[in-house]
This record gives sequence, C-alpha cells and structure tokens, in this order.
Amino acid sequence: MNGNVPPGRWKLLHHPVVDERAVLKAAAKLNTPNANAQIAWAKEHHAKLLAAGAQFWRSADYLVVMVDGAIALPMDWRARSPAVWWLRIYRHDGKRIHNHWNELQRIKNELVGPEHQGVEFYPPESMLQDGENSFHLWVFKSVDMRLPFGLPWKRSWGADTQSSIPTRFIVEGP
Repeated sequence: MNGNVPPGRWKLLHHPVVDERAVLKAAAKLNTPNANAQIAWAKEHHAKLLAAGAQFWRSADYLVVMVDGAIALPMDWRARSPAVWWLRIYRHDGKRIHNHWNELQRIKNELVGPEHQGVEFYPPESMLQDGENSFHLWVFKSVDMRLPFGLPWKRSWGADTQSSIPTRFIVEGP
C-alpha cells in the first residue's frame, strides 16, 4: 500500500459500518424486497473482509474497499496469481463515474502508487456481475510486475496536455 495517500482527500475508515438508513432508502426506491436480509449480508461480508485485513477508504465522492487478492481470489486461483490488491470502487451517489478511466487511474495512483500496474477486467457475459454501480481494479503489489501485453512505450502526446495529431482520421483509400 502506498504511503503517499493525499492528506485530506482520503480517510481510512477504522470502523466502517453499513449505513442501514441509506440501504433501506435505496431498497424502497428500487422496490427491492428483503432489505433487512441484504443489510445482514453486507454486515457479515464486511466483517469478514475487515478480519482478513481489508481497508475501507473514503473520499468526498468515493468509497474504495482495498482487499489483498490472496484472500479475495478463489482458493484454486491463489497459487497461480501474482500478489495483487483488489480495489472495489463505488461512488457515494451511485451514479456513473464521469471520465471513468482518468478517475480510476487517479484512485489507483493515490491509494496504491503511480508506478503500480493494474487492470480492469471485462468478463465473458456468462460471468457478468453488474448488480450495482461499482468498478473493480486488480493492481499488482510489486512495481516491477508487468502484464505481458499493453502499450510498450512511454506516454507521448495528448495525455500530458501536449498537442497531438489524432490517428482516428483514417478512411478507405483508392
């Protein structure tokens, strides 16, 4: 975990609790039955995560649950997986994240570190779990760990406010 979390931006919640009023309000808005059962499940789930060393980070806009991949992954995957952090990212208001990539990159940089590589996973439809508006990043704990694919060169134009020539203007030739 990065020791350079911006002061004032993120707060580590030492004793996170489920906001039961908010869950009941959301359940009523969605006309969801068994809200109390969902609250009980969330309390039990969060207690297990905390007991396993998960960290709950809160900013003005986001809640991030940061879990050691060694406890988050299924048992048969653990031996095959490199050491990773699982970041589960929520907006407090439940809305979509604007500038999605930039926001997740900034969150990864602030909570883990700017030189750690991470990935957002897009599963096959048969494994899709999209019941709430949350996002998941899997970030290598080691700054030296790299995926065997990606862009192999350093950032050049555009992202750092330098002008660039767009490559999207390609048409069918003669």
